[in-house]
Amino acid sequence: DALVTWMTLLRSYASPEVYGPSTRTEGGLYRIWRQVDLHIAQGRNFNRPRTIPASASTSEQAREGGEQDAVDLDLYCEVYFSHTVSARTSLKRSLGSPEWHERFSFPDLPQFEDLLVIVWQEKRGIKPIAVGTVNISLTNFRRGSLIDGWFPVLQTGATITTPLQVGQLRLRIQVQEEVVLPYAAYSRVLDVSNSCAF
Repeated sequence: DALVTWMTLLRSYASPEVYGPSTRTEGGLYRIWRQVDLHIAQGRNFNRPRTIPASASTSEQAREGGEQDAVDLDLYCEVYFSHTVSARTSLKRSLGSPEWHERFSFPDLPQFEDLLVIVWQEKRGIKPIAVGTVNISLTNFRRGSLIDGWFPVLQTGATITTPLQVGQLRLRIQVQEEVVLPYAAYSRVLDVSNSCAF
């Protein structure tokens, strides 16, 4: 309830994101309503980091990744839009294959480009360590379609010359965008629907 109250108050002081030609007084301008639904299902292969050379085959990568022993890992994920933390999963302990099955819905988003998911490892007594990231360009997603797949978790940095795949996340993502026309564009339809007796 407190969140809804704050959002309502903030909207009353916000300037709407408006598109279209400003010369037309009726029906020329419009807004875009955006929402992203994200389901972080599970992870796998977090005990098997491996480099991703362009020439290596999938079977070679699998052989390289299978040489390490499994250990307990405490992992959680943070979700970022526009460099801002927007969600966080719970902490899960596993042998490199955590299962979260957590759903997040992000309505009323401003214009976005990327979705960033950072996987963190928590260790007792020290700060959490960033295991790797999944960087997804949302501009390439077909609007309204549900994308379900395994996304590589990559470790990059100034000291790492080639990306190191440290695991995979199974994500389900749906991106929605709707054009919202001015009230004048709907007024005749509203008048007809209000005059009908149901």
